[in-house]
Amino acid sequence: MALLALGPLIAPPVIAFLGWLPARLTRVTAQLATANARRNPHRVATTTAALTVGITLMTAFSVVVSSAQKSTDAAIDGHYPFDYMVRSTSHGQPVPPRIISTLERSPRLALVAAVYQNTATVGRQTVPLGAYSRNALGTAVRPAMISGSLTAVGPGTAAVDISALPALHASQAGTIVVHTPDAGPERLRVVAVYNAGTYKSPLPAVLISAADYLRGYRPAGPGMVVVDAASGVGTATSRAVVTSAIASDPQLEVDTAADYKAQLDHSVDTILEMFAALLGLAILIALFGISSTLTLSVIERTRESALLRALGLTRGQLRRMLLCEAVLMAALAAVLGIGLGSAFGLAMVRALSSAASGRIVLSVPYAQLALISACAGLLAAIMPARRAARTSVVTAMADH
Repeated sequence: MALLALGPLIAPPVIAFLGWLPARLTRVTAQLATANARRNPHRVATTTAALTVGITLMTAFSVVVSSAQKSTDAAIDGHYPFDYMVRSTSHGQPVPPRIISTLERSPRLALVAAVYQNTATVGRQTVPLGAYSRNALGTAVRPAMISGSLTAVGPGTAAVDISALPALHASQAGTIVVHTPDAGPERLRVVAVYNAGTYKSPLPAVLISAADYLRGYRPAGPGMVVVDAASGVGTATSRAVVTSAIASDPQLEVDTAADYKAQLDHSVDTILEMFAALLGLAILIALFGISSTLTLSVIERTRESALLRALGLTRGQLRRMLLCEAVLMAALAAVLGIGLGSAFGLAMVRALSSAASGRIVLSVPYAQLALISACAGLLAAIMPARRAARTSVVTAMADH
């Protein structure tokens, strides 16, 4: 509401600023367009209000979504920098040990680590519990550490996610009691506390050593195997090695970090497309508003346009003048909308960052939003510009 009230005061200086560069490049047409856009600030402010609101909402949503994508990619790169994940397409089916042995024998692979996941009763709470091969801790798995180090996790010890500490009544250097089917209750010392954040990740609430896990559950094999290529080995070569190793088992599949990112991005893009479609309707209505205002302006300035034509302004220059005027109006809405939307988006991102224990990367897609605004202005000006350019100079002078 404050923006709408202050619009007539904000519009003239902003349009003058936006029109400065075009006026330097195209001289007469841009100067006339800037002057015309500043002529009736109340009408311009009212006309661009709908577009400003639409761009504000789109910007705020785009900032949140883009930041979420960047944050997720950064989390995957920073916390789980493995090249491949081998797992079964059938839920609950383990990766056979022979497959792991085949992968470990390849000199083209630097890391082959088993991942075990299950649930366990810790104290009086049932929580996700898991284990990694020791060679993966601190290399393929590197969450943000609150205290201690994952490399310290061994038999008789455990690492705990910070979000699970209160429920488990645990602390760094304290102990937890883990109940497993085959080993029964075991008291483990907490040697590390990590922050898994809110990202979809393989890290459980409690991480124990592979030796303790195998003794407590006696699984037929790990639920997943993470693999890193050796230094200097190309992606095509390393992937061929992994694919060849699992070829004998049709139930196994290979995923990469890039595939993982693509799955998450696809989900977010679907939400963004749905929201953009709804906002597109608001922007379409705003375009009709700008087009109607320009049409009214063309009618009111028929004699003026005819006089300019008589003084030497060509049809093309008149058309470009109106197109430039529309773009300036859309640019005004874009500047205000992107500014407000970025502020709202930044506030929401910071709120999410505070609520989530993980770090959120701020990302604002300025280029895309500016392009949408410019195209909106050009589309809105097509019909008014055609009408003005096709009007006869003699007829216009005679009718007025």
